[in-house]
Parts: sequence; structure tokens; C-alpha cells
Amino acid sequence: MLEIKELSVKYESGKLALKDVNLSVEEGEKVAVVGPNGSGKSTLIKAVTGLAPITHGVVRVFGSDVRTIRGETRVSVNLPEVYRLFSASVKELIEVFFGAQRRGQIRVLELGRTL
Repeated sequence: MLEIKELSVKYESGKLALKDVNLSVEEGEKVAVVGPNGSGKSTLIKAVTGLAPITHGVVRVFGSDVRTIRGETRVSVNLPEVYRLFSASVKELIEVFFGAQRRGQIRVLELGRTL
């Protein structure tokens, strides 16, 4: 399971990349993260894997706070869980692009430039 509560990410440059993002994904649930360039999609994935500087909020993957894992093990420990959580077949990916959302089979988290 993935749980994100009030996640904000601010880089050293001072750029606020994410502000107060909330998301809960159960194992097996399909979620698409969409948005224009620069909207925070990659930053969200980096936060889930423990590679982005979380300035506020919490990210838990299968109950573990990503900030509790240190060093290089952060990626090696979290990525398998993230891939397992978000694993999808080619058929499922095609369904995402051809209307699965309209049939209520997936949820969409849309990130925008409202910062």
C-alpha cells in the first residue's frame, strides 16, 4: 500500500515542486499520475522512493516511512515495493490510454502548476 499525506517537496534551489499532495493507493489498485511538464510527476516518484527532499508530510510504502531508510538501501529497498505496487501488464497500460478511466477502473491524480 502507498500512503501520501500532505506531501510537500522543496529543492535546495528553493523551488517548491509539490505542495500538500494526498494519495492513498491499495495494493492492486490502478492510479495514473498525469500532468504537464514541470508539474511534479517525477518528483512524486522520487519522494515515494525516498530520493526527493520531503519538507512536509509523510510517504509510507507498505507501512514504512521512506525517510526511515538511509543511504543507498533507500532505493534498493523501496523500488521493488513500488514496482510491485504499480506493476501493470501491457494490456492494462493500453487500457489506461484507451478509456479505462471512463469505465471507472483507474483513478487519476492530476498534478498541476498551481504553486
